[in-house]
Amino acid sequence: MQKDALLNLADTTQHVLANTSSMLTRLGPPAVTNGKQAQNSAVSFFTTLAATVSDERAKLVALDTKDPNFTQKANQLVNSNVGTVVTHLQDVTSNGEMMAAFGEAPVCQRLLTTVTH
Repeated sequence: MQKDALLNLADTTQHVLANTSSMLTRLGPPAVTNGKQAQNSAVSFFTTLAATVSDERAKLVALDTKDPNFTQKANQLVNSNVGTVVTHLQDVTSNGEMMAAFGEAPVCQRLLTTVTH
């Protein structure tokens, strides 16, 4: 049961990340200084993270739920790339001009409203 829930979470997460990367590519560079570089960083972040989730999912599939250390091993998989993700996310969000643009973008405002309600 726990394994199925983790696999479902991985599938959903990977799908959302890949779709976000695709949407950012289609939207084109933002109207900020070094917009193309900012777009490339954001697309790279979501693409890399989607691939990482996919790789970790494959490792999760290989785990035996009858192993008494299953939960510990599953948690290690989930937590193994957190530091890398946080560092890369900081690269994406460190552009103050970009963050201001996110706050003003109608799509981002709608997403924020959806998430907070």
